[in-house]
Amino acid sequence: MGLNIKNVSERVKDLLQNPRKEHLRDDDKRLLATVWWYDIINQNINPEELSAKDFLFLLSKGKLTSPESVRRSRAKLQEEYESLRGEKYYKRKKQAQEVQTELGYNI
Repeated sequence: MGLNIKNVSERVKDLLQNPRKEHLRDDDKRLLATVWWYDIINQNINPEELSAKDFLFLLSKGKLTSPESVRRSRAKLQEEYESLRGEKYYKRKKQAQEVQTELGYNI
């Protein structure tokens, strides 16, 4: 199973666009778990029957999407598409503006 970055971005975008999965926009751990869930299913493995040992084997052999790829894809997509941003995105931006104002920088 080839897991290239374009494929990762497309899969992450699909999840972030899903109205029933909006909670994933603010939680990289839940987003990663969801991506891995589908990685496992796409390998014709029942995730509910997968042992921790077998999961770690899949992870170590590169059969699951890289956590860094998921995080970077989510960040890039949220930068490009306002509709994919969660509440934390706006809180971080507001906090950054407050810090810059406090330090005397204008943005």
